[in-house]
Order: sequence, then structure tokens, then C-alpha cells
Amino acid sequence: MPHTYHVEFFKTRFFSGTVDEQRLEQTLNRLGKEGWVLDRTIHEKKRLFFFFSREVHILIFRFVGADPSPELLRQLLRAYGHEPVA
Repeated sequence: MPHTYHVEFFKTRFFSGTVDEQRLEQTLNRLGKEGWVLDRTIHEKKRLFFFFSREVHILIFRFVGADPSPELLRQLLRAYGHEPVA
């Protein structure tokens, strides 16, 4: 089954070098409620003006959707050798 992905970028602040924690937390909570799961992260470091560096954190989310249908749950139970209770 194909997956749907969503990407979020978080750059560090120029002078402090920190990530906006509130924005990160809000993004994680919002996407989690919408059915997205954090699949992986990528961290890159870029040099600016020879003396400064800036980092970017790339968060890749995979959509898992809403609650599975009852029929899908029945199929999974059967696949693992458990018959669902009627």
C-alpha cells in the first residue's frame, strides 16, 4: 500500500542556534491529531559567511490515517490466527 508523506523544516535561530521549541511541539501535536506519524528526521548543517553556521532539522511524517475499519481489524486478527469475537 503506498504511503503519503509530509515534510516540515525547522531552522535554528541565527544567533542562538536553537530551534523554536513551541513551534516544534505545536507541529508535532497538530500532525499527530491529524493522523501523521514521525517517520524519520534529517539534520543538516550549513556554513554562512565563513564564521557562522546554521542547522536545519527536516522532519518527515507518514500518514497512517484514522482508526482502521472493523473489517481491516478482523482481517488482521485472522492473519495472526485469532478469530474475532462476534
